Amino acid sequence: MSEKTYGKLVQKAYSNPIVAKKYYDDFFRNDIFLCDRQNYVGEFISELPSTGLILDLGCGNGQHSIYISKIKSNCDVIGVDFSSTMLEYAEQEKEKANLCNLKFICDDIISFCKTTNYNPVGILAVFSFTCLTRTEIKEVLNSLYKILLPNGRIFIAVHEDLQTTSSSMGRYEIVPEIYDKSETQFYKYFKENEMIKYLEDAKFNNVVVKRLHTNRNTEINNEKICFIGQKLNV
Repeated sequence: MSEKTYGKLVQKAYSNPIVAKKYYDDFFRNDIFLCDRQNYVGEFISELPSTGLILDLGCGNGQHSIYISKIKSNCDVIGVDFSSTMLEYAEQEKEKANLCNLKFICDDIISFCKTTNYNPVGILAVFSFTCLTRTEIKEVLNSLYKILLPNGRIFIAVHEDLQTTSSSMGRYEIVPEIYDKSETQFYKYFKENEMIKYLEDAKFNNVVVKRLHTNRNTEINNEKICFIGQKLNV
């Protein structure tokens, strides 16, 4: 299968109304990511300035965007996702919370990063790099470094590859979507040093690595790694 088709697989899966509804139920009604947000995303957000723009790339149904908007009420928050179906739920939750500092944009990460004029103080990409090829990861990180303000920070969470032992590069996998087996899903798994190299090649500094294990039975891989990088004021 050509790399060019991977993104289409992901977009099709996340645009499926059944899949989008089940993600919404887990993320908002059951709030399965609450601990993750408080312990990892929350810690990252607390280190950002009290004003400025924060981007949430691959925001899905907006769980992190809404959380950030509440915590950082004096910041502007933009959530970006290529699934209009997911964003319908995001807009719904935004209205419920009456958040004036939040907006959502329907676009894929690659085109958004290449064309945006926004200059954020912070960027989140929570499991959205899992859906990108190696070439796309490099392109996106280079673009994000350019738009990030000096001293700005980036937070990336990915699935860790614990199976591949003979390579420094993580593996790819095409599997049935966990919430609807009739859909096909694409995942990229990462080695720790692989992601660090991507960040350093894009000129990010002070890279910090944090591990996260979850016990959720909806996850295809419960081992996660979070990376935090910074653009120095040079």
